[in-house]
Amino acid sequence: MQGDDHTKPEPIPFGVRLQMLLPGGRFKVLQRHVGGMLEWRTYRRIYEAISAQPDYDAVEIRAARGSGSIAAAWAFADLGRKGRLIVVEKFEGGSRASDGTSEENLARAQRLFRQFGVADHIRLFPHFLSLKNGAEVQALISTDKICAFIHDADGRLDRDFFLFWPRLIDGGFIMADDYEDIIETKTKPDGTLAVFGKKLLTYRLLNLMRDWGLIEIDEIRRGTVFGHKPPGADFSKFDLAACEQVIADVKALCAEKQQAAQKVSAA
Repeated sequence: MQGDDHTKPEPIPFGVRLQMLLPGGRFKVLQRHVGGMLEWRTYRRIYEAISAQPDYDAVEIRAARGSGSIAAAWAFADLGRKGRLIVVEKFEGGSRASDGTSEENLARAQRLFRQFGVADHIRLFPHFLSLKNGAEVQALISTDKICAFIHDADGRLDRDFFLFWPRLIDGGFIMADDYEDIIETKTKPDGTLAVFGKKLLTYRLLNLMRDWGLIEIDEIRRGTVFGHKPPGADFSKFDLAACEQVIADVKALCAEKQQAAQKVSAA
């Protein structure tokens, strides 16, 4: 676990500081200069949503390059809150691999958090999240409740809801990215096809959570869901076996697509 980093912050380049003064500039900088993978309006939405919540900690699963983390932590910093953002990010694999090693990605994130003035408002858990180590993340939460949780990871909303939904306040902010009813494919350099079911898994699991009354969806923008925890929602409706069946179904569909692609390639 990485605690607070009080290293003297590196200055933000003058030209970037000027851009931050323009309308929406802070959030456009996150997208352009930090390397954010979402549109800048999404970062502004995160900031506004957490600013509207009471002063509790928040949880983010997957920070990637840290743009969303900075946007969320700005809400704590600007309002002088005691709450912090607990960030779970393994800093390796996927899109992170092109940025460097896990150590380099971690150092980069910490540098950016210092530069943008949010290092004191973030606690990092630089590991893959599982149900087994979830208690370690829970231990980083300093408030009895959380005001928000943000999921932009591996589609495993069942894990995140199980670990963090009970601590979320009524009306608490929920965000989930990659909500699309599709299986993605990508051709590798060697010509073989890679199949990814993350978006479909997110789509199906979030629909379950909605059907169980655990989330009310406020808006869907380009595959990103913005919602909240309905007051009086009942977690006893959460069905882990149903989630496991969804996961198995998505894996089976991905395997079928992979096998079909291999047959076409071999023909």
